[in-house]
Amino acid sequence: MQQKLRVKQKSSTRAVVLVVSSSIVLIIVAMLFVFNVGNIRSMLAGGKTSTTVKDGSWNDPTIWSNGAVPAPGNAIVIANNVTNSSTVSVVTVSFTLNPGATLVNTGSLTIGTAGSPATVTLNKSSSITNGIKYEASYSPVLIVYGSIVNNSGSIIDNGHLTVSQSVTSNSTITNNDSMVVGTNFTNNPGGEIIINKLAYLGIGGNFTGSGSSSLTIDSGYVLVGNNFTDNNGTVVTGTGGGLKVINNVVNNGSMTGTVDVCDSTPGTNSDVTGSMTNTVTTCNFVKPITGPSGTGGTALPVTLTKFSAAKQESNVALNWTTASEINNDRFEIERSEDGSSFSVLGTVKGNGTKQTFTEYSYIDETPLPGIAYYRLHQFDYNGKSAYSQIAVVHSEGAAQEPLEISVYPNPATAGSILHLDMTVPVADMLNVELINTKGQSVYHNEAQAEAGKVQEEINLPGNLSGMYILNVTYKGQTTSKKILVR
Repeated sequence: MQQKLRVKQKSSTRAVVLVVSSSIVLIIVAMLFVFNVGNIRSMLAGGKTSTTVKDGSWNDPTIWSNGAVPAPGNAIVIANNVTNSSTVSVVTVSFTLNPGATLVNTGSLTIGTAGSPATVTLNKSSSITNGIKYEASYSPVLIVYGSIVNNSGSIIDNGHLTVSQSVTSNSTITNNDSMVVGTNFTNNPGGEIIINKLAYLGIGGNFTGSGSSSLTIDSGYVLVGNNFTDNNGTVVTGTGGGLKVINNVVNNGSMTGTVDVCDSTPGTNSDVTGSMTNTVTTCNFVKPITGPSGTGGTALPVTLTKFSAAKQESNVALNWTTASEINNDRFEIERSEDGSSFSVLGTVKGNGTKQTFTEYSYIDETPLPGIAYYRLHQFDYNGKSAYSQIAVVHSEGAAQEPLEISVYPNPATAGSILHLDMTVPVADMLNVELINTKGQSVYHNEAQAEAGKVQEEINLPGNLSGMYILNVTYKGQTTSKKILVR
């Protein structure tokens, strides 16, 4: 029997090799399933992958799998909770957030380059948060040279988020400030886009919504550089918001609420085939741009995605962003004290023809007392022109007396009471909010405050731990305090 066994082993050597080879193949296949898309893409490209192994700051080499901050060209995989508070440029073609991972940017983060665009992919329950909500002391910037694919994750923008190419989403995107998309925005079934108060979403190409997706405009503003298509099952709702579409609105879904919609055929609803409640207005306050209208495929000379005016010490700062420009000669900045009669304040040179984002600024060093109205008058090389929307600023003759705030105890203890003492110069609304580093609100109260001493007590939940931001907004100005909860 033993001899027969020996003979059998010799004769089955080939079969054993085949079995072992099959096992290796199965192991390799299993490994490919374990690796995420970012790893596979990097392997196929012949590059390396930098993966986080624990929570921490981007510039901390110990959180990365190879013990070093990612080198240029590496695929990036975020598998933990990562923060960035500095200026970082990531040269990569693949940037992936694994399920449950988070990225919080409070600094300046650039992903990809114009010559080597990146794809940022958010997987299930992962999230990207840009900035801290209502934090007025800085402007966090997140720039993606490339595209974003939001696959059941979430994006919260509290600063300036710019995507040079497209965005595709089947989950939640919340915009509290400024978001610009260079080409197309596709909101797939399950996608939920929320544009909150005074926030802007600028899209250089088409917007397409489909299935059970939704677009909510809550006193915000959306500009679409080409066509807006709202397919069956898609819901567009608003609360005092505006939707401007350079070419045509094709509504096969439903529009509700008090959103104001305006496209290249103002005053007509011939291209609206879905349902629209009588509370939805057309071109009421969102006016079509004068000059080249975009009708019949003729592009506007400039796709203006944001225009804002704000007090800056004794001056007024004007800022605007273009997603694309065609033969753009210049911008004339105009100012008015009554909102109807404007005069030229200054000129900013345009950038001719380009298909990338450009940010412009202008400082009014001698602002008008009281209310002032600003607008842009854009000219292309052949003399055609277009006006922007109007931005309004209220400048007091004397400097506003500051709101005095005292917070104690700090550090605070979870489950205890946080005391807030304030001295209010003039009776007005006070907005008090406590948020975590992800921009999520854990306490919020808004009430009318009389002039004088005002006290507020905040009951801290017992599950709080870490750093929080207390924001107090008074007369349009936000004062922030860092609170450590143990």
